[in-house]
Amino acid sequence: MKSKQPIPVFTAVVMRVLPLRFTQLDKVQSVSDCNFKLLLKSKVDSGTFADNLDQYLIHLLSEFADPDTVYNFQLLKGKKLISKLVYNKPATNKIAP
Repeated sequence: MKSKQPIPVFTAVVMRVLPLRFTQLDKVQSVSDCNFKLLLKSKVDSGTFADNLDQYLIHLLSEFADPDTVYNFQLLKGKKLISKLVYNKPATNKIAP
């Protein structure tokens, strides 16, 4: 008998909530547990949408995400990459001794 790997909570929330919250999305794809492709409908203003999506994703991340995981969201319109949103990226600034 095969046992299924449980879906991480944040992935399940993204896959369920984003299409309901944003009707401008044509499709939400989970490439992996922390990488997502969001396909926009053709007649959507991508700049305004990206700002609204960013604010909402910050909210979802604060509630459901693992703070040690880097999450990537690619916002596409057709096959063109509109924006890439990266969250929980580790700081690269190091303080010298």
